[in-house]
Amino acid sequence: MDKNAIKKYAVWARKELIARVTQKAEQYEITEKKTTPADADSIGGRVLTAAEKKQRQALIVKINQDGFEQVMEEVAYTWFNRFTALRFMEVNNYLPSHTRVFTNENGEFKPQILADAIQLDLEGLNMDKVFALKDVNKTEELYKYLLITQCNALSGILPRMFPKIEDYTELLLPDYLLREGSVIEQMIALIPKEIGSFYHFIGDEGVRLIGCEAAGRGIDTLETAATIATGRVGIFHGMKSYFCQDQYGQIAPVYSISAGLDYPGVGPEHAHLHDIGRAEYVPVTDEEAVNAFEYLAKTEGIIPAIESAHAVAEAIRLAPAMDQDRIIVITISGRGDKDCAAIARYRGEDIHE
Repeated sequence: MDKNAIKKYAVWARKELIARVTQKAEQYEITEKKTTPADADSIGGRVLTAAEKKQRQALIVKINQDGFEQVMEEVAYTWFNRFTALRFMEVNNYLPSHTRVFTNENGEFKPQILADAIQLDLEGLNMDKVFALKDVNKTEELYKYLLITQCNALSGILPRMFPKIEDYTELLLPDYLLREGSVIEQMIALIPKEIGSFYHFIGDEGVRLIGCEAAGRGIDTLETAATIATGRVGIFHGMKSYFCQDQYGQIAPVYSISAGLDYPGVGPEHAHLHDIGRAEYVPVTDEEAVNAFEYLAKTEGIIPAIESAHAVAEAIRLAPAMDQDRIIVITISGRGDKDCAAIARYRGEDIHE
């Protein structure tokens, strides 16, 4: 996980959302220094709807109670939490509608919820409003309406994260969410998908997905970390997935030459892809990984991380039986110089970092 990318995005998104939420408040003539009376029927020459007037009045009351800056920050955090929760749910296919809110099936920033708007089955969705907004090409307004409706539809199963949006929180939802550089667009671009490079190919059935597990000294031994090959379903570290367990259901000790792979479990996304048959997972031993590490370093001058060397080993096994016009894509991550001492020790050299 690239924690630096997440931290950098979170700091930027906080400031950006506060600025955009404040900008929305200003559109309703609510600022830190001056506010048009709460009972105003129009703002800037535009007549407010009954809902807008009610929400604006509630916002002014809240600001008088807690202060302008605190309320702007509170609303910004609320939308940040909702955006990240929706993103997590769509990536893991947890949305009940199975309709992606921020991306299409290829992971591009082209919301599926917009493309499928007239076919959506969301609680509370007003199809007359959807058709009306589509007819006049008000895409941004339609997207905001669909986003709010999706959040409200989730309130029944996640009431704390998605309480019904019928107050000033809706009023202050930022504009231009579909533009390049928006908080949502940057979330898609900057935050890593924990399933790695598989993410971009899941929707393409023509691509064979193969994950390589650390088999250690072999899956027929106790010194292995090949979770899918040797584990079973359990719950650990707050997630339900496959884990290496002993006969009593306790987490079993695992082993791999790779410090990054000697973990007793696998991410729930990979477990799901295994269960539905979309991806296959193969065990790769220490010996196979070390051979692949040395092979790539000698032939290409690339020193792969020992974690990635497991994938190189499987590619070396598969390639001879494939047609020459077929393509293999291997994810090479990290630097292998950190592993050179471990590889040398594996080969019998008395060397230390």
